[in-house]
Amino acid sequence: MSDAAPAPHPACHLAGVSCAGQDLGAADLRLAVFEGVDFTGADFRRATLDLARFVDCDLRGARFDEASLRGVEVRGGTARGATFKAVIAPLAQFRHADLADAVFDAAQLRDVDFAGANLRMASFEFADLRGAVLRGTDVSGALLAGANLAQCEAPNVNFSDAVLRAANLAGADLRLCYFDHADMEAAVLSGAVLAGASLRFTRLARAVLSGASLANARMTATVVDGASFDRARLTGAEVVDVTFSDEQLAAMTARPAG
Repeated sequence: MSDAAPAPHPACHLAGVSCAGQDLGAADLRLAVFEGVDFTGADFRRATLDLARFVDCDLRGARFDEASLRGVEVRGGTARGATFKAVIAPLAQFRHADLADAVFDAAQLRDVDFAGANLRMASFEFADLRGAVLRGTDVSGALLAGANLAQCEAPNVNFSDAVLRAANLAGADLRLCYFDHADMEAAVLSGAVLAGASLRFTRLARAVLSGASLANARMTATVVDGASFDRARLTGAEVVDVTFSDEQLAAMTARPAG
């Protein structure tokens, strides 16, 4: 009698079993429901998981690279260190998910909901996160170089120590975010709302902040060499040891207090 875990199939429902290390690559698992399943180290590469649900599952180290995850839901459990490279996952839900150290490089994540998720040290390099919801997430130390976060909803997010070089955050809601020690060189923040944000020891060299709102933001030793502040509003901003050029100050709609 075989001790192998049951093989999932389309629209299946598995609960409380172990599929650790199983090869599910290229499988058709649309609409499947997995509850409390152990998928540690499982291989879902190039699988179709549209509208599937993972509830309280262990996805540590699982590989989803190039899989189709349209509308998938990951709720509870953990997916630490899982890889989602180049997945297609518009409208997916990862609310309050533990995704520390996960890799989403080059993933298509438009309008994905990551609200409250743990994204510490995760990688989203060159990922498409346009319109994504990141409200209340911890993205500290994450790699987001070249990522497209235009129009994303990300108030009260911890971006401390994150790498956002050349990232696109145009029109993003970044109120009350922490960017302390973050590398945002050449990032695009045109029209972004950074009211009350903390930008202490942040690197903004060559960043584009045209039309951005930095009202009541806190800037200490922020590097702004070559950054564009055309029509930027810094009303009530707390500025310490930041050297703006005369050209930058002249371009602002409202200058900082100090």
